Amino acid sequence: MFLKRSAYIIAAVLLPVAVSIMSEPAIAYVKRIASLPQSLWGMWAPNADACNDADKLAVVLSAKSYKSSQVSCDFIDLSKTPGPTGPIYSARARCIQPGQTNPAQSNLIFRPEGSNRISIGPDFKTLKINQKCTASPPNAH
Repeated sequence: MFLKRSAYIIAAVLLPVAVSIMSEPAIAYVKRIASLPQSLWGMWAPNADACNDADKLAVVLSAKSYKSSQVSCDFIDLSKTPGPTGPIYSARARCIQPGQTNPAQSNLIFRPEGSNRISIGPDFKTLKINQKCTASPPNAH
């Protein structure tokens, strides 16, 4: 009888402790930030040739915006989350396409892949790698 009762007490104490210890790594430490870091500002494109024909494929990142030939987005909220290879930035943005009058809300993810490469997309499944163009347009900031 004493052993059974001790086993229940041990289980009642250890189970919550074990659950809290095991769930700790699953917690994401999301930090709200005021703007994208300056190292991400500038023109980005899928390859060097696209940098020369920026009107089609390049995107321009600034402190609080994302601009391309297809869409112009202003960031509403920005956050930074630790990732396995460095920080991952995400933005909730108000975006408008050419010819539209009503902006739509979108999500964007920015995952640096080194000093001159970045993956950009609306979710992790559709991230596309871009490289930093050597010359940024004058309105990149």
